[in-house]
Amino acid sequence: MKKKLIIVLTAIIMIVGIDGYKFANGQTGTNKTDKVIGFWEHEADSVWKYIYEFRIKNDHSLSGIVHSYFYGIKDSESPIENIKILFPEITLQFGSPSNIEQVFIIDTVKNIMEGEIELPDQSKIKMLLHKLSFSKIEGVFPRKSQVTVYSPPILRNDGILVGDLSENKKLTQGIDSAISQIINKEYGLIFSLLIAHKNQLIVEEYFYDHNINTLENQSSVTKSIVGLLIMAALEDHYIKGLDENINVYLDYDFSQAISIHDLLSMKAGMELSGEAWRDSDNRLQTLLNREIVNKPGSVFLYDNGIPNILNAIIFNATNKHADQYAYDRIFKKIGITEYNWDINKQNGFPDGSGTLQLSSRDMLKIGLLVLNKGKWAGEILIEEANINKLSERNTWLEDYKMGYGLLWWIREIEINNKSHEVIYASGSGGRFIIVIPELEVVAILTGGNYNRSEHYKSWELLKPLILGIVENRKD
Repeated sequence: MKKKLIIVLTAIIMIVGIDGYKFANGQTGTNKTDKVIGFWEHEADSVWKYIYEFRIKNDHSLSGIVHSYFYGIKDSESPIENIKILFPEITLQFGSPSNIEQVFIIDTVKNIMEGEIELPDQSKIKMLLHKLSFSKIEGVFPRKSQVTVYSPPILRNDGILVGDLSENKKLTQGIDSAISQIINKEYGLIFSLLIAHKNQLIVEEYFYDHNINTLENQSSVTKSIVGLLIMAALEDHYIKGLDENINVYLDYDFSQAISIHDLLSMKAGMELSGEAWRDSDNRLQTLLNREIVNKPGSVFLYDNGIPNILNAIIFNATNKHADQYAYDRIFKKIGITEYNWDINKQNGFPDGSGTLQLSSRDMLKIGLLVLNKGKWAGEILIEEANINKLSERNTWLEDYKMGYGLLWWIREIEINNKSHEVIYASGSGGRFIIVIPELEVVAILTGGNYNRSEHYKSWELLKPLILGIVENRKD
């Protein structure tokens, strides 16, 4: 049986026809039994992107590694349990990172692979993957080169001021160390790291083929943007007050009044019915038809449906969908021109729970707007009082040592044995807009760390960097 298996594996290598071989880290190998037999790329849309790598191990077994560097899951390796040749196709079956079976069929004539994968949201999609040459797989790995030396941000005339730390060796050594830790995956998958101090961008690093133009999926950071839009609509007098009943703007007449403030603070009192509303032909009505299980304004329940109700209020109040209102009212004024909020739209309504895509630099602009109490380039875009409302503690979750304001989170970060309040937007995978007013710091993190225990892990990377900046940067 073992001899037969070796023959099968040899046939696979001959069919795939790779010239030479490399290890998974992109380096040429010398052990001829540990061979990469192909990389296949899946790109369903601008959110999901995976690369599957198959290689033969030293013990003559076949392994599959799933790399995800745009949205996804941590690199994970699984043994392939069944190998069967259906010339000119090869069927590969193995457990995925989420411990479900996947079957892939590789057509070695067309150099494509077909299969099915279960995504982190537990939905399944059919896949069609195309084979990559070795010259195109750099993005699978943290860096195209292993350079870990600090490089100052470039002034790009996009409204962001920059600073150069090159002459401050204490700081650059710490940043170099942080880059090395990211490359070594000590904090899971990190796609971008940006830090601004005193309104100057001083650290800007990208990994896994991400760059200044990459539109990062914001996940639930989108909710915090919706919060800013509600405040803008309030100032524009489209909304009279946060205490207004939502039935002023919606076809909604329940026995218990729900205010806009109740929605913003995640205290609407509505039953959490999972994510079934996403599949509804009328998401808004499905969300509004939910039973009231708590007195509105009394109990905090994190509800993905709420930002979609708020987006409907924005539309009915302004006659503009949230994406258009965001552009007209905030984005174009702070230089955000390239963004995407089209994924998962319904009847023109963008999904407020999380599908907005922004570059990391444009995330930084949102953070700077919050840090500067609604001011941008001397112009007041949102009144200071309304920015402050976003970070008022409407809820404190003692078990997690964090609070919730109006679609923005609040917690404390300890730096050099002193606690500092942090206002932040948080999205799954480790996407953060972090604002530390007392230290005049804004930090941006994006990543693919979907395990809940790892969600805040990257904050530990930030602590020594921020400490070094505030102690050693004098300009």
